[in-house]
Amino acid sequence: MNPRVYKEGDKVIISVKNLSSRRAVTSLDYFSFPLCSADNINGDKSPNIFKILSGDNLHNTSIETTFLKDKQCAFYCKIYIDDDVYNKYKHLILYNYNMIYSVDNLEIFREDPRRKGYYYTGIPIGYIKDKSYHLYTHYKITILYNIDGNPDKNYIVGFEVDSRSVDFSINEDCVNNENNMVMDMDKYVTFKYDIKYVKSNKSVRHRSEHYYRNLNDQNINKYNRINTNIFETDDMDDRGWKLVHGDVFRKPRNSTFFSAFVGVGNKKNPIELPVRVNNIPRHIPKQPYLNSFFASSFLVGLILFATMYTELFFLFTSLWKSNMYYLFGTFNNKKWKGCL
Repeated sequence: MNPRVYKEGDKVIISVKNLSSRRAVTSLDYFSFPLCSADNINGDKSPNIFKILSGDNLHNTSIETTFLKDKQCAFYCKIYIDDDVYNKYKHLILYNYNMIYSVDNLEIFREDPRRKGYYYTGIPIGYIKDKSYHLYTHYKITILYNIDGNPDKNYIVGFEVDSRSVDFSINEDCVNNENNMVMDMDKYVTFKYDIKYVKSNKSVRHRSEHYYRNLNDQNINKYNRINTNIFETDDMDDRGWKLVHGDVFRKPRNSTFFSAFVGVGNKKNPIELPVRVNNIPRHIPKQPYLNSFFASSFLVGLILFATMYTELFFLFTSLWKSNMYYLFGTFNNKKWKGCL
């Protein structure tokens, strides 16, 4: 989508989508967890086709801001920590889940405090320190904008955040508050946010390059060190339909001779094959001797012959030697006379 044009005083909508993690495979529904949310959780009224295909179900947050109007220490929400909420927050922190906020189709990103110039997407829920769970409760949001040569045409070119752990129950001040928010049972947690608009020289045409250039959370360098030969799988590793789909509709050898036995002479329209047939037949590896035509025919015939031979042996023995035939053998003459 094209970036939206803002004027001073216009309402800026900040949305949130599913929770994502660099450790877990699946994403989680934002509203399935006790996180700050708006009273009206209806989805985005005008999602684009990319959001629909990517499964991003955007919802508006309760963060209220107008363009070029800064906010300091604004109240976000208050959440009570009971046993259920504690376990849910613990799960999100252990698996490093992040809240993905977005404004004007730009996702929020944060800078790695240990490595300057490295950025990650989303706002983390908290962190673990000294075997305790700490919550990030103060979000310092910075919205970068570019005038683009016209004071009446402002574009948002960046969306950054600096999250901090602050215990507002001890001190409600956001500036001189060094008390970390340690998550405890039966306690209220207050969340607050700051919003600051900063003018940037970044071009609106290249506002998304920052995200593609700083995808460090994807560990791209780690994949570059992997030998690419592991991705060059041999055809013999394929199984099932992938292995035979290019040869299953190939004409057999001596097809004319074969059709004389199975055909009935009915003429039909040409068959349209559902898949493409390979120009070169697939190489069939050499089979063991027991799988050959003559060996398998002999073994199968031997079993049938042995079964029939056993039945016929007892049958003709009873006829020619005057023995009584039954299922498991025959009676000879002496046994038969003794029975009489």
